[in-house]
Amino acid sequence: ATATATATPEPAKALCDPDRKSLIKVLLRMLLVVVREPTILAVTRDIAEGDFPTKLKLFVANPLYFGTTIWNLAAKWVMEFANSEPNLLPALQDSGLCSTILETVSTAIPASGEVLVDLPGVIAALCLNDRGLQEVARSGAVGALFGVFVSAKHLTAMYSDVPSLFGCSVDELFRHQPSLKPLGMKALASALENLVALSNHKDVECTIGTDYGARRFERQLQKQAGSAAAPAAPSAATTAAASADGSVAMEVTPAETASDGAAVGTAGDGATHSESAPMDTSQDGGAAAVETATATAT
Repeated sequence: ATATATATPEPAKALCDPDRKSLIKVLLRMLLVVVREPTILAVTRDIAEGDFPTKLKLFVANPLYFGTTIWNLAAKWVMEFANSEPNLLPALQDSGLCSTILETVSTAIPASGEVLVDLPGVIAALCLNDRGLQEVARSGAVGALFGVFVSAKHLTAMYSDVPSLFGCSVDELFRHQPSLKPLGMKALASALENLVALSNHKDVECTIGTDYGARRFERQLQKQAGSAAAPAAPSAATTAAASADGSVAMEVTPAETASDGAAVGTAGDGATHSESAPMDTSQDGGAAAVETATATAT
C-alpha cells in the first residue's frame, strides 16, 4: 500500500530487495485467495474500486525489477478478479492496469514457465468486454504469444510440461475468443517463417527441443551407443552335459588353455584333468584349434 503509483520502469540492472520481494509475494498470494472466496468477495470489490489497481501497475510495468513471479501473481490477480467480477473490469481498464499488462506482453514477455502457462488466460480475461477485446487486438499481444517459439530466452523456460500446457491455454483463448483466431494464425505463420530463416542461418545451431530436452536426448543417444558397442557376454567357461551312461562331457574354450598349451577341465567328481592341445599354426599364424576333452566320472 505504500508503493508509489508511478509506472516508470526501474533501471534494468537494479533488483528489488529480496526481503521486500518475499513480502510482496505473500501479500499477492493472499489477495489471490481472497478473490477466489465468494464469502469475502465484497472486500475485493472495494479493493478494485480503490487505488489498488494503480499500485498494481508498478509490478506489471517492471518485470525486470520485481521478477517474473511477482509479475505473474499480479497478472493472475487481474485474471481471477475479471473472471469473478466481469462487471468491474472497466474499473481496471480505467486505471490503466490492463493496458500496462498488454504493453509489457507486446514488448517482452517475462521468460518464465509459469508466465507462459498463465498468460493466455490473462489475455482471455482482458477480452471479457468489447473495449478489452479491441485493446487486445490492437496491442499485438496475440502475436507475441507465438514469438516465444523463436526466442532463445523463452525456449529455456519451456521445460517439462510447459509447452503442452501453453498450447492448451492458447487453444482455450481462441475457443473463448474466436475473433482473435485470424490474428493467431497469422502470428503462427510468421513464427514458422522466422524458424525456417533461423535454421538456414550459418551462425545459428539448431538442436532438438529445448536445452533441457537436448541434454536428455543426448544422454539417451550416448546410452544407446554404449549398449550397442559393448561386447557380447562371454559364454560359460565350460559346458557340461550329462549323458545317459552317467559320463560328463566338457568342452573347453580357448580361455581355459593353460600357458603350456594344455587344455584344463574339471570332471564331475571334482578332479582336474588336462590333455595336451597341439597347436596347428598355418603360415599366416592362424589360431589354434580347440580340442574337446571327455572325462568319465568315477
